[in-house]
Amino acid sequence: MKYSYWYWKNFFSKKEINLLNNIINLNSFKGVDVPATNVKKTSEVKMIEYKYLKNHLEDLFKKIYVINQSHFDYDIFNPAEEDLLLYNVYKDGKEYDWHIDEASDPYIDIKLTVLINLSNIDYSGGEFCLKKSNELILKNEFNEPGDVILLKSYIMHKVKPINKGERNSLTYFIKGPNFK
Repeated sequence: MKYSYWYWKNFFSKKEINLLNNIINLNSFKGVDVPATNVKKTSEVKMIEYKYLKNHLEDLFKKIYVINQSHFDYDIFNPAEEDLLLYNVYKDGKEYDWHIDEASDPYIDIKLTVLINLSNIDYSGGEFCLKKSNELILKNEFNEPGDVILLKSYIMHKVKPINKGERNSLTYFIKGPNFK
């Protein structure tokens, strides 16, 4: 799975996680999240515009663009102020089955998916998994608050059901012109 994903352990501190959650709670709205076709997604989803989180995500995005340039080499767009991020809340039994991330716009593709673990309540279950060539890979790199994972959006991935507690994650889709 060479360069199918990249991760940062504990990228955000507990203090930063609390700040991000507060900003999200103040500025998010319940939108219509359309999960992948024929896929079970049971998390609660809120949406927030990038402009509210921009100052707090700049360091992460600088690193993402370096990793993209050195390891993925995708033609990608910079985030726009009005871009939406998804804030997923997974509670007891909630999950998101196997899927890939795809754009609905025929002129762009989602190239990379950024996931940030913003949990501030302990949880069990809810493991993040990748699948490549029918091999299931549990990603322990994304189990703790503050962890960040960046993956190629066409890689199959899922969130296993939560057993106890609450898992919160923030998702941003990095887009670019269509793959050629």
